[in-house]
Amino acid sequence: GMDGDVPEELTDWKGNPWKKGSEEKAAHPNSRFTAPMQNNPVLDDAVNEPTGVPISAIIFVTLSFTFCALLVNVVLRYAFGSGLAWAYEIHAILFPWLVAGGIAVASVRGWHISVDALIGILPETVQRGVAMLVSLVVLVIALTVIRTSGPIIRASQFQRLSEIPVSQYWGYISLYYAFGAMAAQAVITLLRQIFAPHYDRDLPQQSFS
Repeated sequence: GMDGDVPEELTDWKGNPWKKGSEEKAAHPNSRFTAPMQNNPVLDDAVNEPTGVPISAIIFVTLSFTFCALLVNVVLRYAFGSGLAWAYEIHAILFPWLVAGGIAVASVRGWHISVDALIGILPETVQRGVAMLVSLVVLVIALTVIRTSGPIIRASQFQRLSEIPVSQYWGYISLYYAFGAMAAQAVITLLRQIFAPHYDRDLPQQSFS
């Protein structure tokens, strides 16, 4: 091997015993292309966080593009009397996804407003019960929104923006993403309260709103 002589016996990449001279490969054929992710100089510090890595780059680029398009459009409209027609419509696709992304991130990280003064004085078992009840209510609401928004989203397939040849469907389906993420997080929270009730103790915020 590259790091020394091949040993007579070892455990292969499938976890099976391997002997030198075997027709089976000890390493995966693509292992020469891989390396520990810790060797990546731009690896995010939150790579192992259970809540994931912030998608600030995507949010920044989307917001910057939307803002610049609207700003240029305003300048052109007041300076020359006409602007970029598509700039009036680009937010119809991008802005719903920004809102949906904000909802998903806030739901996972607990970055929304919560009122827990009363909850904090209750016994731990009651707090768990309230958290489970809230998660169940959130799950029901999210699934209801997903179900009832179906006809609207399907109808939006036939609505096209006048300047951008894109169906408004691509903006409306952000509802599925936002409330799907909320439903998934509610299920995860319920499972944690049942099987790992002390998981949230070390987190910076636990919301009961």
